[in-house]
Amino acid sequence: MAKTAKTEILEQRLQLLSTVTRLGHEAFTKANTDSLFLHILNNSRSLVTYSRSAILECQGKKCSVAGITGQSEVNQHSEYCTELRKLISQLPVLEKGIVVNEANLRQLEVSQETIDSFSRYFTSCMLLLPLPHPRGESSRNFVWAIEIENSGNNPQELLNLCLILATSYGEAV
Repeated sequence: MAKTAKTEILEQRLQLLSTVTRLGHEAFTKANTDSLFLHILNNSRSLVTYSRSAILECQGKKCSVAGITGQSEVNQHSEYCTELRKLISQLPVLEKGIVVNEANLRQLEVSQETIDSFSRYFTSCMLLLPLPHPRGESSRNFVWAIEIENSGNNPQELLNLCLILATSYGEAV
């Protein structure tokens, strides 16, 4: 019996949900935040294909990069970390995830310098997701930055999918 297009779509959605559940469950098995961040940065590729991903730890507008895809140590003085921190500092405090691209940056009324830097240092589209604390406010807030290519995927759909996972990751922190 041949599969219909609707059946294939439903199977793909079920597979995505299964991956979200597995990744979220695995996050709770990590012994410390370093191993959790490595899990988030490197294993989430099974859900969303991205060119680079980072986690930032923020206190107000002051942020540091806590981890980067494929790197065991972070050089806070690298061009990438410097530009990522500058970008985050120009945005409003994230209460929900956002899609960032040149057009959105203009709507957010950030400086032209920030828009130019975004175009130079990052892919054409970035997802920024807060990792929410399950018990409310905390002095430490984490943001998951995911650089994606505009390869036909709908960035808003990817954001919505990642937001589900970000909730589990936030609880695991």
